Amino acid sequence: MRGIELLLNSNDKVISTRRPRMSKKLCFEFKNRTKIIDATIIRKIICFVNTIRKFYPTISCRIYFDLGDIVFKDKISCTILESICFILIDRFRYTVRVTYRILPSIESEGGRTSPLTLLRDGKKASCDEYIRQFCDSLYKNHYRKVVPAETNGPMLSYEMTNIESFLKYGGVGRKYAKELAKVIAELIGNANEHTCGDCLVDIDIANNYYNKSSHKKAIGVNVAVINYSPIKLGYYVRKRLFEDSNLPEPYFKVRDAYNFHKAFFDENYTEEDFFNVASFQHRVSGDMKKFCTGGTGLTQLLHSLENYAEAHKCYFISGQRGLWFFQDEITTKGNRGVGFNKENDFFCHKPSENTIANCIINVPGTAYNLTFIFPESMEESYGDD
Repeated sequence: MRGIELLLNSNDKVISTRRPRMSKKLCFEFKNRTKIIDATIIRKIICFVNTIRKFYPTISCRIYFDLGDIVFKDKISCTILESICFILIDRFRYTVRVTYRILPSIESEGGRTSPLTLLRDGKKASCDEYIRQFCDSLYKNHYRKVVPAETNGPMLSYEMTNIESFLKYGGVGRKYAKELAKVIAELIGNANEHTCGDCLVDIDIANNYYNKSSHKKAIGVNVAVINYSPIKLGYYVRKRLFEDSNLPEPYFKVRDAYNFHKAFFDENYTEEDFFNVASFQHRVSGDMKKFCTGGTGLTQLLHSLENYAEAHKCYFISGQRGLWFFQDEITTKGNRGVGFNKENDFFCHKPSENTIANCIINVPGTAYNLTFIFPESMEESYGDD
């Protein structure tokens, strides 16, 4: 996967001054002592890897990640860990072993069929198979593929159809599957168009769970869409606004909004946050959107999906900044844009404080985490188009 090495390169300052201890078999061990694998633990793993690279730059070592009994906080946490292992094996030629046991959790269900399970024995043949399945695998309720940057309109339509078919086969209702496939295809298209980089798509479907509130059976869908690139989400919107002397009409409103918002910029709401929000405005993010959604817009599709779901957790991270997609804050009213606020107004109100996310690790490019949980009975209500 092109650009994946940026994940460690962008976090090269996350490093320890203490020399790591190596066993007689040239093996370094990372032993996790927490139940939840989240950004904090991922940062510790990055520090562990960077420190080994600092003190033993020429040794092709063996690394053992002993994670214990865990849940992944979300899909992105699992996918970034998988990416780190890919870099160690494919770029550094390390031998990697990973052991863990997944505790029951809808968000962690994908960990049971993750390519990481191939690394339990730490053998070279297993590492080689890991590289293959990291880029392309389909197993039961788990779909994974690295979509090349060269993927064009017809090819993207083909990927969208495959994803929709996978979701339907996994028990997701037809209407839900169709709209979610549109969202994923749009994210892939935007990544390819704006960053010229490969895009990793990972989807798992969690069956046989019960909603704690209603005590009814529920089905969950976890989606990660990641592209690793030096280009952050809002880069081209900012570049065009400040450098293009022939701005198209939609950017006039973005410029007016910028002039209003800049008075609020501080350590909690930055210029980078503004351009992230601006990237989700209608007719601003790019032409690929028109192909996938007919101009409906990513946030409107997400709003529709969240409306179907009993629960949801959707956000994105670009660099160290991101946004939560809260249903009542991505609603559009009239011509006021997507505000990411209670007022549903991009032009006259700044985003809500709880909408803006800050990440303790640097995610180069853009990473989307989409989790939806809905009643199992809903798949029957969408049985026919």
